[in-house]
Amino acid sequence: MEDLFYSELSIIQETKKLLEAHGESEIVYVTAEFAPFSNQQRPDLQFTPNYADDKVFFIEYKFKPANGFDENYFKSILEHREFVQEDTDIEIKYAFATNGRIEEKSQQFLVNNGFAVFSKVRSANELFNSIIEWSNLNP
Repeated sequence: MEDLFYSELSIIQETKKLLEAHGESEIVYVTAEFAPFSNQQRPDLQFTPNYADDKVFFIEYKFKPANGFDENYFKSILEHREFVQEDTDIEIKYAFATNGRIEEKSQQFLVNNGFAVFSKVRSANELFNSIIEWSNLNP
């Protein structure tokens, strides 16, 4: 069985490569600081499209835990966004992506708090397509 952290990392790495044709993309390890025993296997993705160098699209991609996401997990994502936005004047658009399904209530909570939500994203191509569609909808 493939290591889950490696799979998250490989999806982010491949998505980064795909995004480079459309702007500047970078792998960052911002939300890894929130995880116990954080390490560089828990990356996030930052994307600045060619058309909008004054906006940054920040994507937190996490595999769904075996016991699922609970309400507190989604509340903690609000803290992640605040941490990412801290000390910058640049507008940051934030998305949460996962390979699993997110319950409607949790998805609505994130949307109501200004997040884009991508669920059932199981490949770099799916994540790339979601990011391109989202970033073009937020010019």
